[in-house]
Amino acid sequence: MEHLASSTWSDVDRTQHSSQIIDYLDLLRSQPPFQRMKERTFEWLLETDPEQVLDVGCGTGADVIDLAKRLKGSDTAQVVGVDRSQDLVSEARSRADAADLPVPVEFQTADATSLDFPDATFDAVRTDRVLQHLDHPDQGLHEMIRVTRPGGRVVISDVDHGGLMVDCTRPMLMQRIHHFVETALTHPWIGRRLPVMFQDAGLSDLRVDVQVAYLSFEFITHMVGLSEVMTAMTEAGVFTKHEADAFAEDMESRGTSGRWYAGIPVFVVHGRTAA
Repeated sequence: MEHLASSTWSDVDRTQHSSQIIDYLDLLRSQPPFQRMKERTFEWLLETDPEQVLDVGCGTGADVIDLAKRLKGSDTAQVVGVDRSQDLVSEARSRADAADLPVPVEFQTADATSLDFPDATFDAVRTDRVLQHLDHPDQGLHEMIRVTRPGGRVVISDVDHGGLMVDCTRPMLMQRIHHFVETALTHPWIGRRLPVMFQDAGLSDLRVDVQVAYLSFEFITHMVGLSEVMTAMTEAGVFTKHEADAFAEDMESRGTSGRWYAGIPVFVVHGRTAA
C-alpha cells in the first residue's frame, strides 16, 4: 500500500524502496490501458513536431526515451525529464545511456511546482499521474504553462480515484476501501478537475479524452497489494478481521475463476498557451 500513497511519491528516496517503486512503474507502464493513454499524450504533444520537450515527473525516464525516438531529428531537438527523486533520475540516466537515441536527452532533479527553467523554454510539456500527489496541483500546472512557449502544448494525464470500480459481493465494504485509499492521496479526484483547471489557467484548444483502465486481478493483488490494504484497514479499525477475510476471499474467488472486473477512469487533457 505504501507505494500508492502521495507521501511516498513526494519523497521516493526517503522510503528506501526505490527498486520496488521502479518495478511498480514498469509494470504499470506495461498495462495496455495505460499504454493507450500514454499514446494519446504523445499524439497530442507531438502534433506540430516540437523540438524542445519537457516531461515533468519523468520517473524511470521511459517516456523521455520514447519521446526522443519519436522526435524529428534537428540540431536543436531535445527531450528533458525532471523528477523530485534522485534515485529515479539516476535510473533514468542509466536507461538513456543504454539506448540508441536520435536526439539528446537530459535529466534533472526538480520540484514540479518550482521548475528551474526560464519562461518559454519548451515547445511542449507533459506530465503523467503526477498532479494527484502534489500539495498544490494548480501551481504545478502554472509552472508547466510558464515554461511553455507561446502557442505551445501542455498535455496532462492523471487518474480519477473517485471513479474506481470493483465488482464484488459486498459493495458496502468496497466503499470503505474506496474511502480509505482516497485518504492516502493528496488529490484523488484530480482527473475530473483537469478540464476546468486548464480553462481557468487560460489554455485554449481544450481537448479531453477519458477512458476506463482495466485493472487485472494480478495487478491489484501483487502490485497494489490487496492483502496489505486489508491489513492496514483492519489495523485502522475500518474493517473487522472477519470482514477483511470475507472480502479478500471474495476477491480471490473472482480472480481465480475469471469473474473479476476492476477499472479506473484515466483523463488526458490538452491545451495550448496563448500565442
